[in-house]
Order: sequence, then C-alpha cells, then structure tokens
Amino acid sequence: MRWMILALSAASVLGCSEEPAEPAAAEPAAAEPAAAEPAGAERMIGTWNILLSEAERRRQAVMKLAVQDPPASPEAIRAMALSPREQTQLQLTQAAMRSGDEALIHQLRATAEGLDKAVLTITEDQLVMQFGDVRDVSTYAVSGEGEGEVTIEARREGEPEELLRISFPAPDQLQLSDPSQPGDAMRFRRAP
Repeated sequence: MRWMILALSAASVLGCSEEPAEPAAAEPAAAEPAAAEPAGAERMIGTWNILLSEAERRRQAVMKLAVQDPPASPEAIRAMALSPREQTQLQLTQAAMRSGDEALIHQLRATAEGLDKAVLTITEDQLVMQFGDVRDVSTYAVSGEGEGEVTIEARREGEPEELLRISFPAPDQLQLSDPSQPGDAMRFRRAP
C-alpha cells in the first residue's frame, strides 16, 4: 500500500528501526488507579503522533538536505559532516529526486519535511497516515490478536492486501511494522 510504503520507506531511509525510542517522560502519579487497558484491537483506535529518536531526527535532517531545490551545495553537505551511511542515504535520495517522477518527488519532500509531525489515525475500519500534505487512507480488518499485539490485513483500493503488525511497547505507545520487513518499524505516542 502506498501509505505503508511511505511509512516504511521513511523508516528504512531514516533508520527508524535501528535506534530505540526515546524513553517516555515520567507521568505524574494518578490520584486514582488507572483503568485496565482495552483489548489490542480497541486499544489501537485513536490518533497517534510519531516518535523519533535524536538519531532519527539527524537522518531526517540528511533527508531534508537531499530534497532541497535547488540541490544543496557541496559546502552545505560538507558542513553536515556525514557518516558513510548518511552519505549513502543522501546519494540515494538525491538519485530519486532526479528520477523525474513527480509523485515520488512530492512524497519524498513531504516525508522529509513532515516526518517528525507524522500522524497515524486508526478508526474502527481505516488507517490514515499523514506526512505533511501527503495523506493516505487504507481499510483494514483484524486478522489476529495476541498478548500486546494485533495483526491486521490492510487494503487500499486496487492494491493487494498487506499484513501489518501493531504492538504496544508502553501504555501510551504503538509500534507499526510489516512482518515481511523484519526490523522496520515506526513508533507512535497516543495524541493528547
């Protein structure tokens, strides 16, 4: 699906799966005991804001450098003091920008600019991913539930069904992954 490709491409390009999520800030003690967590399929419903570590934010900065128009100057690139991996990321993204595929170029720019503000909204039957002004909607059905995990089959009109896994690493966090892409995952925190 286009939105999952966008999401997981961003995760791959930015290396979202390699760094652990930043620890959640301590919540103030509640005056009353917290209610029991709902079952996984119910728990995932809501609006979720993406969580990026400092390393992921650095990779986003490299991606922003790669999508500049006009292209970044050699001086600007040198000033970033890129690692070999970051240089590869920059070169691959710049090559995609030269492809002439306007839709891809728009998606790369929107992802670079909007990744740190990405929002995932899950309703009873839809997944909506928003990166900047790129918004993609898929329908889904729950295909399985386990302890702390939900498997869904997501579908976008005219495209094959896609198996996705949703897990809950912390009470207010959701992790979205594609089982066919081990290690690639995007983390989100429930929106206030």
